[in-house]
Amino acid sequence: MSQALRIMPTLLPSEDWAISFQRQLGHKVQRGVALSHYTSIGIGGPATLFGRAGSRDELAQMILMASRHDVEVLILDDGRRLLVGDWGFDGFAVRLEGELNSVRPQSGGLAVGGACGVGRVLETCLAARIDCSVLAEFQGQVGAAVLRASARQKERLATLVRAVEIVDWSGRSQVLSSLDDLPEQVAAITRLDLGGPAILDAQDVADRVEARRMLLASRTPSYQNLGAVLRLEDGQSAARAVQEVGLAGLSMGPVAIPKTHADTVINLGGATARNVLDLIDCVAARLYGRLELTLDPDLRIVGSL
Repeated sequence: MSQALRIMPTLLPSEDWAISFQRQLGHKVQRGVALSHYTSIGIGGPATLFGRAGSRDELAQMILMASRHDVEVLILDDGRRLLVGDWGFDGFAVRLEGELNSVRPQSGGLAVGGACGVGRVLETCLAARIDCSVLAEFQGQVGAAVLRASARQKERLATLVRAVEIVDWSGRSQVLSSLDDLPEQVAAITRLDLGGPAILDAQDVADRVEARRMLLASRTPSYQNLGAVLRLEDGQSAARAVQEVGLAGLSMGPVAIPKTHADTVINLGGATARNVLDLIDCVAARLYGRLELTLDPDLRIVGSL
């Protein structure tokens, strides 16, 4: 396997933690839910325990419980850049729902749950006459998208985001006044307070947002895919380099590199996590052998392969 891939270590939880969680959390948790339904590439075995957090406090409680039992937690956002092993995840997978997937008006703006889709946020902002065009370059859940944003993107978001509420990996929640204040150990963004400049020409902003979203849609493969994970050591997309070494369009069994989106891996049907990693290793070897470029995939790998 390429050394560039970062595999999360799986902690060894205490024997009866899942039973304890079920007793305390009741219907909010389930055993053995397949995580393939929650990854953008459609791959992943069952989680030992699957939970649904409907509020900031519920999420904080789940993370705190897991921390006390030395249980690994996987926050399921939009599933991009996530590869779950075929044998499953020996930990606690948590999905954000309820209040965390809601949009409500507040004084001079909107309070948006971190699990809301970017498309829904854009539509609601336009209806409230808030200039949200800066969000049009993002996809997936808004909280996950903001956490993945580059420094340049966060600088542009500063005109729209008034405050951000987070839960960290210790189970502590806090409200920050700026994205610049985000700590490294953020488990999830649970709420964003939005209040950008008022729209003077609603149609002009709507047209700009729609044009950007159409461009993003044209760049998104039709198959289930990992997202733009193939990156070089300097953080730049590897798409051009992959095309240069002739790997755009390469397929290896049930997985492939698209011809027109050469910075991702697609699932042609029935793919496994091992299939994905073998293809990425092939790309890494070719890039280094031909161009002396090091592949550094922006990919989180969890569970047993």
